[in-house]
Amino acid sequence: MSDSAKRLTAARFTAVASAFVMVLAICGVLSARATSPASASTVDTDEDGITDDVDIDDDNDGILDEDEMGSCDETGAIHWNHNDAGGQSQSATLDSGPQYFSASTDLSFGSGLFESPDYAYTYLIGGADQADLAGARTNDDYVQVSFTPSEDVELTNVGYGFWSQSAGDPEFPLGNFKMALEYATAADFSDGSVLHQDIQVGAMIPGGYLTPTVPDLNVVLDGSTEYFFRFYFYDEQNDDPQNRVRFDDVFFPVTALSSCFFDTDDDGIYDHLDPDADGDEIPDNEESQPAEEYVAPLEDDPSTPDINEADTDGNGLNDAYESTPGAGEGIDPINTDGDELPDHLDPDSNNDGTPDAPTTTTTTTTTTTMPAPTTTTGAEPTTTTPAEPTTTTQTVESSTETSTSTGAGSGSGVSSGSSGGTTETDSGAGTGASTASGTRTGTGSQSGAGTVPNSQLAFTGSQTSSMLLAATLMIVCGATVFLLQRRYSQDGPSCEV
Repeated sequence: MSDSAKRLTAARFTAVASAFVMVLAICGVLSARATSPASASTVDTDEDGITDDVDIDDDNDGILDEDEMGSCDETGAIHWNHNDAGGQSQSATLDSGPQYFSASTDLSFGSGLFESPDYAYTYLIGGADQADLAGARTNDDYVQVSFTPSEDVELTNVGYGFWSQSAGDPEFPLGNFKMALEYATAADFSDGSVLHQDIQVGAMIPGGYLTPTVPDLNVVLDGSTEYFFRFYFYDEQNDDPQNRVRFDDVFFPVTALSSCFFDTDDDGIYDHLDPDADGDEIPDNEESQPAEEYVAPLEDDPSTPDINEADTDGNGLNDAYESTPGAGEGIDPINTDGDELPDHLDPDSNNDGTPDAPTTTTTTTTTTTMPAPTTTTGAEPTTTTPAEPTTTTQTVESSTETSTSTGAGSGSGVSSGSSGGTTETDSGAGTGASTASGTRTGTGSQSGAGTVPNSQLAFTGSQTSSMLLAATLMIVCGATVFLLQRRYSQDGPSCEV
């Protein structure tokens, strides 16, 4: 192999290797995106640069999330209040009405805490002598409960309450400390996560109910999964010599997700995250607007990455569907047949008995057919004349078909001469082949002037030019072989180059 050929081969290998590495890199990024856990504050379903916890249109269809979600009006709660069995019960109680819990455990203490004394209707807890959450964890200064939701629910908060009858009661001076809450699905808390910490419990209220301020939660709990909760106590700030604190009432309010999120087409994607909520292959953005009044979303200009021209106010709703940026109206979905479902959720929006389907588009493509070349043979080098191409036009509907075409050209030459009474005849031939393949869209019939025999070959666009070039090269090759053979026959063999 010559040096230039080696360089060409190396260059080709480098290009292929670089492309392969690029594919691996892209696949690695996609894999990482598919498998890396993400919190609610980092998820951006429609990839518009606005995370779902801020975005008021998570699937970017122009319809507000609140219009694609339910009322979230099915709620319940489970709580431990130490009131049953004469103020000695350790078990949970449930709110009246719909129940969303299938199991629960009694309240228990970590090894670092103890009741002092065993009091009724509230817990007086000794041993809470650590300065911070880390110390309380190490010392097992916690109270633990667990429960199992019967269906998927959202934990919206965890509330605490402390009742004091009077300033003279034993529990009254045991306020002023901090709390933290951790939850897990593993009993050993190997997968634990802190829901909140440094919750300040203030001084008790005589004849009143103290409710510390706790941030709201939006934690989804899966049905039929047991969840464990540990309440840690630390930084005790009162004057009790036993470092005692109180634990009275704790309650877990939940909302059934079945009343919040809908999945109309049962594809596993909630409607407010699904750009085609009814699964009819028509985007909600189009189906929710009258065809004659359709408003397309504004496009962001990629050349100005610091400015989002499509959503200048950054609320996640395309500005095309707001009277002014930030107004937040969104599309008011139409309901063509007047039933209970708007068009983007209705698989038969006009109630004609035929499921909605995307409009079929028709396209026209042109194919050039190359007949087999005509070959003439004589004493001079061969001349191959390509026949005129025949053009046919086909009209197709949306589908996909792949075809492969193969073309061949040949050339030959014969010469005769005599020398010294000897007659010699030499001949030369050159052949070449070209294969082209391509994909065209659609199926249908072909029509055009002329008859195209099976032996003729079809090419389109650049394939035709490539075939003509290949035929020309084959002619030149055939002629070159012929001339070399002729010289060899006249001059005799030679070792010279």
